[in-house]
Order: sequence, then C-alpha cells, then structure tokens
Amino acid sequence: MHRKKKSFIISFDGTKLLLRIWDDVKEPMGIVQIFHGMAEHSGRYNSFASFLNENGFIVYASDHRGHGYSLHDNNVYGYIGEDGFNNIVKDQRIISDMIRQRYGSLPLYIFAHSFGSFIGQEYIIRYSNDIDGIILSGSAKQSGLDVRAGSLIASIQNKLLDNTLPAKLIDRLSFGSYNRQVKDRKTEFDWLSKDAKEVDKYMKDELCGFISPINFYYHLFRAFKSLYKK
Repeated sequence: MHRKKKSFIISFDGTKLLLRIWDDVKEPMGIVQIFHGMAEHSGRYNSFASFLNENGFIVYASDHRGHGYSLHDNNVYGYIGEDGFNNIVKDQRIISDMIRQRYGSLPLYIFAHSFGSFIGQEYIIRYSNDIDGIILSGSAKQSGLDVRAGSLIASIQNKLLDNTLPAKLIDRLSFGSYNRQVKDRKTEFDWLSKDAKEVDKYMKDELCGFISPINFYYHLFRAFKSLYKK
C-alpha cells in the first residue's frame, strides 16, 4: 500500500479541510483529484489511490465540509453550511490551484463520485478550461418529478425546522427505494455495493452512513435546479 500524507488546509472562508495526498510516484504522468460522495470521506479511496500511484498518477482528495475530519465546532455530520454546495465547488477549485502551482504542466483529471459527481458537474460548468478531463462516477441527470418533490420537502423543512436535524423522510424516499430493489438484502446499505465486505467496511466506519441533515439536501436540490439550465 502506498503512503499517504494528511494535512489541513484553510479554504476561502476560513473553513479547515482535511487533505490527503498520495504521491509515491517516481515519474508521474498526471494528477487525479477525487471528489468523494455523501456520508463518506476521502480515506475510503486509499486502495484506489494506491492503484493510481502504481499506474503513474499522484492523487489528491479532501474531506468535504461536514464530512470526515473536515467536521468542526460540534456540527452534525453532513451539515455543509449556508450555500454549502457552491462552497464545496470553491474548495475543490482551491485544491486544483494548489496542484497546478506544484506540478505545473502535468495533466489534471477529476474523479467525482455520487454526490461528488454533482460537484463535478458544476465544476466543469465553471472551470472545464482548467482541467484535462473528468470521470463522473455513479452520476445522473437529476431533474425528474422525484427531484421536484424532494426539493419541495427540503425547502419546507429548511424553513420550518432546525436544518441541522437529519432529513429522515428524504433519506427514506431516496436510499430506501434503492435498497428495496436489492434481492435477498441483509442490511440497509446493500444497495451500496455487490461486495459484501465493502458494505461491511462502510457500516463499521464511524465517519460513514449517517443520515444527512435538512441543510445538506436543501442546498443539493437547489444545485439541481441550476445545473441543467441551458
């Protein structure tokens, strides 16, 4: 397993973010910047990063606001703050700029998974001229009736309730429906992977699997509204 370095960086608004770097590469061909998914963290990409190192790529990955070790000041997991979605996009741009400053002309690619893929969709609207490629993993266009319903629920709850509370109804409508499609399911997270060992690792990870708060979904659904404008 290749070594990784961990440090904290300060983003544009003073938010402290954990940054992991895997750079055990003698003659790098490029850099991959990872945007992780919701209710997880960048440390889950250790094996993938090691694989990329072995194939000539340096890897950078941060924990998003409200996730992993970027959670501070007794906030709840998944709480990304006011305008959180757009702030995460800005966080990732800061990391891209760090990479460019250090490695100059080496190509920079984004690997963006699940929730991170929507950050990636917005990222390429704003900054596609500044990267060399992107992989959207576990992604989709989110614009159907279910998204409109979720957006309405999130807006009402954000206005009437404490938005740090877990969004149990939206979670049940979304991830609950995923799991119901899995035959012979044994856990509530069987939808995550066909590999039972990976599901078990996710469930045992204290930084994963939480129900994201109303605040998270409110800003995610707001982002969906703007992502697909012509």
